[in-house]
Amino acid sequence: MLGKQQFRTISLVIAVILLVAAFMVGILNKSDDKLELKQVQGEYNDFKAIVDTLSENDKKLTDGKADYDSEKVSYDEDKAAYDKAVADCDAQEVKFDEDVMSYNQKLVQYNVTKDAVSSGKTAYNSGKAQLDEGWKTVNEGEAQLKELDKAKSAYSSAKSQYDQGAAAYNKLTKAISDLEDKGVPHIMALTMVSATTGQIVTDDSLSEMKSQLDGAKKQLDTAKKQLDQAEKAKAQLNSAKSQLEKGQSELDSAKSQLDAGEKQVSKLQKEISGGQEKLDAEQKALTDKRAELDKTKEELEARSDKLKEYETVVEKAQRSREKLIDAGYGSAEDDNAAILASAQKHESKLHGEYLRATVSYSVTYAAYMLAIVIAIIALVKLKKGKLKPATTLAVAAAALGAVSLIASVVFGSVHSLAFAAAVFTAVGVCLTEKPEAA
Repeated sequence: MLGKQQFRTISLVIAVILLVAAFMVGILNKSDDKLELKQVQGEYNDFKAIVDTLSENDKKLTDGKADYDSEKVSYDEDKAAYDKAVADCDAQEVKFDEDVMSYNQKLVQYNVTKDAVSSGKTAYNSGKAQLDEGWKTVNEGEAQLKELDKAKSAYSSAKSQYDQGAAAYNKLTKAISDLEDKGVPHIMALTMVSATTGQIVTDDSLSEMKSQLDGAKKQLDTAKKQLDQAEKAKAQLNSAKSQLEKGQSELDSAKSQLDAGEKQVSKLQKEISGGQEKLDAEQKALTDKRAELDKTKEELEARSDKLKEYETVVEKAQRSREKLIDAGYGSAEDDNAAILASAQKHESKLHGEYLRATVSYSVTYAAYMLAIVIAIIALVKLKKGKLKPATTLAVAAAALGAVSLIASVVFGSVHSLAFAAAVFTAVGVCLTEKPEAA
């Protein structure tokens, strides 16, 4: 069998080992138990938050329902009126934009047409001046050509006389030539021809006659050239007259277009007259209306925010209610009071469990660590030969270890190392008879 001293030594060795192990394990277990405590605390706090939310919001719902219902009806009516006013304002702005576009188009059309008419008038006046000058030239040419027919008749008469004279001259010279060809002397031939024709024919008379015919021929040739030129001038005059008549027709058409353009300018001027002032007035009215609507919008948004506050309370209460119903604390047919009564009972139960867990956790690890610390101090005292205080401390450590063990059992987990270490410490100390034996 083991002797007293041997048992004492074994107890102290085991005590030291257990103290080290208890300290290390205690740190690990404390972290695990703290997580478990937080879970209990979280479960309680979460459930309490749901119950409190429903309780608080249920009171707000009851107190504010009448005011909310009244304000909601009024708000919906005002919001509908605002939406209609916005739609009307939008439609007016669209029409205003169309009016602005139409006015600008007419203004551009007016300016373009006015410029075109002005340019057309300038071109028309220039063309008319040129046409008038052309008619003047044609009229003068026609006046000059009025004597052409008389000149042509005179030319024909002179030509006929020349042809007759030339024929007579040629007849005389031929007769003389024929006689001379027959061997009649020239003088005799002249005498014979004179006798035959009944006129005195001499070389001088023939020479004079030839000279007169040559002069007449030159005059006729000159007259013919002048007549040909006159005919060409007449053809050119007729062509110019035709072009002038065509130009006159085009000028008359241009005049009609100018008249139509002036009427269009007058019409457009009436249409745009006062248009800018009217558009400015419409724009100001729309700007004022939009500012008024913006103010109304701000007021409605403020009212909507207040309504949403109540609606948020409704949503929170409904979510809390649904969570409690899903958890089994009532049904959809129960009112909030019945659900709260059932849930608050469970809340009280969770609160008790949370308090028990908190107290047992705190007591467990406070006593646990104190037991270890005091046991270590007891061993130190024992080593220094102070048996009495060592004994007292060892017994106290054992008592605290027992408290820690009991509290851990209440918490739901068993932590016995500190108790065991303290017990072996107490056994080792108590088996020490004298300080010297330590």
